[in-house]
Parts: sequence; structure tokens; C-alpha cells
Amino acid sequence: MLRLNGITKVFGGLTALEDISLTVKNGNITGIIGPNGAGKTTLFNIVTGLYTQSAGEVHLAGENISFFPPEKLASLGLVRTFQNVELFGQMTVLENVMIGLHTKSKIGILSSAFKLPGQIKEEKYIREKARHWLEFTGLADLAEITADNLPFGKCRLLEI
Repeated sequence: MLRLNGITKVFGGLTALEDISLTVKNGNITGIIGPNGAGKTTLFNIVTGLYTQSAGEVHLAGENISFFPPEKLASLGLVRTFQNVELFGQMTVLENVMIGLHTKSKIGILSSAFKLPGQIKEEKYIREKARHWLEFTGLADLAEITADNLPFGKCRLLEI
């Protein structure tokens, strides 16, 4: 599913990563461990398009995504979380998930502004899909609670 070949990242004269190769099979959960300064975050930043590698390639489902920008990777479902949870605290759990689903929306600003039939239909679909993901993650019973009222573990799960 995800394959890294010979990933190297150099910042000026400092080599942060050198010749890293890794394969993650579909359906597997894989962890990256190491001490502070080992390059874990740099590796994640390369995989998710925040940094560009100095050498090597990143493949997702057989496609070379080495130079895709983060927004393109997000549209393919490849995203990351950060150490600090970033949610829209004043919005509900459901609304936070809906925001994430809007990245796949095909409705433009005019349809949204004028609440045209296509926008209403898509908004209903996004709401249903968001409820599906809340069921999947066990957060459905918290759908109408604002995100800033969740405990840390639930915030992390919502962010993912």
C-alpha cells in the first residue's frame, strides 16, 4: 500500500534521513519508533508532502506520489495528525467530520451560497457519510457535543 525507496533528506549540510526504505502492506498498522532527533517527523513530513525528499521515492498503491502536494495527497486519503490536536473546538463532533469530508466536495461557491439543489443533496450525503464514520469510530453518541468538551483521547480519534 505504501512503499518508500531510498528516502534521503538533507537540510543544508545536515543529513536528517539517509536511504530509508519501508513497505507498509494494506490493512497493517505500522509504527515508527526512535529517539528524539532520529528523523521520524521528517519522514512523515515527506510521506505527506510537507517536505520534499532530497533523494528516493514514495509510492502509494503503486503510484509514485513523491512530488504530490499535501492537498493532492489528502484527496487520495493520505493525511497525518500532529502532536497537538487541531480541531474546530466550537463546532460539534459531527461538524468537524463534515469539514474533513468537504475536501471531496464538487459543489462550487455559488451553489453553496444560493443553496441550489445539488448543494443540498451533497450536504445531505456529507452529513450521512460523517455519521457513518462516527459510527465506525465509536463517536456517534458524541455527534452533537462541541469538540472542546471531549477528553484528549476522543479528540485524537476525532482528528484522525
